[in-house]
Amino acid sequence: MKLPVEWLEEWVELPEDFVDVLDNLGIGVEGYGDGVLDLEITPNRPDLLSVIGIAREIAGKTGKPLKKNIEAVFPVRNVFPVEVEDKEGCPRYTLGLIKGVKVGPSPEWMARRLELAGINPINNVVDATNYVMLELGQPLHPFDREKVKGKIVVRRARDGEKITTLDGVERELNPEILVIADAERPVALAGIMGAEDSGIDEETRDVLLESAYFDPIRVRRGRKILNISTEASYRFERGGDVYVVPVALRRALELIREVAGGEVVEGMEDTLPEPEGRKPVKISVSFGKRLLGIEIKDEDVKDWLEPFGFRVEDGKVIPPRWRRDIHEEVDVWEEVARIYGYERVPSSVRVISSEPVYDNGKILRQAKRVLSGLGLFEVYPIPFMNPEDVAFLPEEDERRKGRRLKNPMWPEKNVMRTTLIPGLLSVARYNLNHQIRDIRIFEAGKVFLSEERIKIAGLFVGEEKKTWYSGRKYDFYDVKGAVEEFLTLMRIPFELRDEKDPLFDEGTCLGIWVNERCYGYLGEIKRELVERYEIEHAYGFELDASLLELREPEEFVPLPRFPHIKRDLSFLVPAGKRCEDVLRVIREATYLERVEVIDIYRGKNIPEGYTSMTFSCVFRHPERTLTDDEVEHEVQEIIRKLEDEGIQLRRQ
Repeated sequence: MKLPVEWLEEWVELPEDFVDVLDNLGIGVEGYGDGVLDLEITPNRPDLLSVIGIAREIAGKTGKPLKKNIEAVFPVRNVFPVEVEDKEGCPRYTLGLIKGVKVGPSPEWMARRLELAGINPINNVVDATNYVMLELGQPLHPFDREKVKGKIVVRRARDGEKITTLDGVERELNPEILVIADAERPVALAGIMGAEDSGIDEETRDVLLESAYFDPIRVRRGRKILNISTEASYRFERGGDVYVVPVALRRALELIREVAGGEVVEGMEDTLPEPEGRKPVKISVSFGKRLLGIEIKDEDVKDWLEPFGFRVEDGKVIPPRWRRDIHEEVDVWEEVARIYGYERVPSSVRVISSEPVYDNGKILRQAKRVLSGLGLFEVYPIPFMNPEDVAFLPEEDERRKGRRLKNPMWPEKNVMRTTLIPGLLSVARYNLNHQIRDIRIFEAGKVFLSEERIKIAGLFVGEEKKTWYSGRKYDFYDVKGAVEEFLTLMRIPFELRDEKDPLFDEGTCLGIWVNERCYGYLGEIKRELVERYEIEHAYGFELDASLLELREPEEFVPLPRFPHIKRDLSFLVPAGKRCEDVLRVIREATYLERVEVIDIYRGKNIPEGYTSMTFSCVFRHPERTLTDDEVEHEVQEIIRKLEDEGIQLRRQ
């Protein structure tokens, strides 16, 4: 929600640190510039979708009174016939009348404030209703009295009924949708948008003004059916203030008289002139102490809550009429914590052990979920293999020495598996035979070497599935990226190094190192093995599941409060230097939040013996906004350190 600060200042005296005041109250300030606040309002606080709502919060926190108090209403009197057929869909409907208006452009002050708040000015009558909506949080809708036939009826739409809304779109209705109708046809979608043929134009002289409370569920259902969203529906869906309905009606009629002339008819139609009061909530101070972990006295509750419109008496709290989110005792104590200050509420963590305790089965299940989330499908091959699958391995390789079965189920698969890769290749071949080209699979299971071990292996074969054109074939970088993302999500600090393993083609094999120990390998599967399954190329990984026990403890990281600054850097990396060498230097930079490799290129305009590597670097300070100069200093330090290692910034 965008809110001009000058408008807010008409309602309450603002302290110098009013942005911090709002932030401490849990009202997200997404931005503040050019005299306009950009606020993030949570769905449970529709009362904050208005100038008066924000003003009340600041007044309550600072102890300064509101400068205005709009509470006057008209007496109930017949001004135009109103019938409410769906009382559940519309618990309260009020209608006022102003005669003799002159429709035209809005005054400059009103149009400017609406524009700053993100609403386009239309004419003085419509703009006055939008102005009051932003001011008090209550949407209103004006009708041209001459276009409304006989009476106003709040009812469900009928099957096949149609309406052309103010945006010029004809919409077909059904009984799930609540409408405002006259004696002949619908003249508005209740809580959403008016009809084109009952709206305000230059010929309008008498205006019927609607202010109502519509059921949030009914409004939301109608909006979704019709696929339409408006400022009004946004507020009604979150639940409004049934008490402010007549107040907003009088305020809007008087504002229309101010900007468009005319005579306000004293009185209004009101289908619920005396709404039920707010029910008190019983509280226990001792429960509040246990819940929040702070020392609380009876008088503290009164001192904290009453400036925000609550009434506290005899162990009960009566919420203000506009706080529709307060229903139970825990809601009251949540409000106390908000006002007291979340940052002042002590946090405590129950420490069972200083060393992390791991349940291998639980960790393995989590690892499977992570791999599934990365788009790999878990498979369950049989735990036997053909000894010819590993016959190409060196004689001394332990994987050639599988345990033979005395009575195998399949003559060719007569050895307990020593690696998971052949089983994955057999699954890939089966899928290829059934015209499935996008194969991303993994298995977590036992292998049988000198001792039983649990390993995790994955395989990429074929091409990435696309819906409307031929997909890209999987390559080395797909498996490398999957392993990197998997280990990162599992919170395992790792390093990839050039290695050799007979199962993988030389030159495309990387070792997976943790704490100076190699736990597995990734790369292109050896040609001798892949060809046995009539597969052109296959890329995979196999690692020891014991590395899962090396994951770092999980820490809560709050969402960033300040913007980041992004820099893309391209370097000419000579042969013999690795991408990891560049990443190592970049990661030493202060304020660096993350770095990603976004391009590797060899070819035209790149000197022979060099590779162009491009990195996306994101910088962010956790406690304030970084300046461009600070980031530029870090970038220059990165460039200087890399130049010392023979790696130059690419300048074209």
